[in-house]
Amino acid sequence: MDGLGAYFVEGRGFRYTFTPKTGYVYLLVDLEIENSEYDSLSVSGSRFSVVVDSVKYDDSFASYTLSAPLPSVKVLKGGIVRGSVAFEVPSNVSQAGYLITYESYSWESYSANDIEWQRR
Repeated sequence: MDGLGAYFVEGRGFRYTFTPKTGYVYLLVDLEIENSEYDSLSVSGSRFSVVVDSVKYDDSFASYTLSAPLPSVKVLKGGIVRGSVAFEVPSNVSQAGYLITYESYSWESYSANDIEWQRR
């Protein structure tokens, strides 16, 4: 997945351009999350991070302006949710590669170790 330079968002009477800082790009990650095991699974783009060259990057505010952002929802058993998350990462991400991580809260009955990752 390649990084993006600047992109813009248009709405009624406004246009805003998101531009990553110098030497960075936006990495857009499309996610499909299926809950096949738990009564309820809390999902939010802010719980995902990307690791590039041993540095962890949280989701970017730009995530919330995407046409299909990952919603903050509870996915019930058997449910599926889809959406995208944006990360502002170094522009060498294509060469360096990246690792997507997920953070669960201590009181939740599941952890990141329970997630089965599949690349499509």
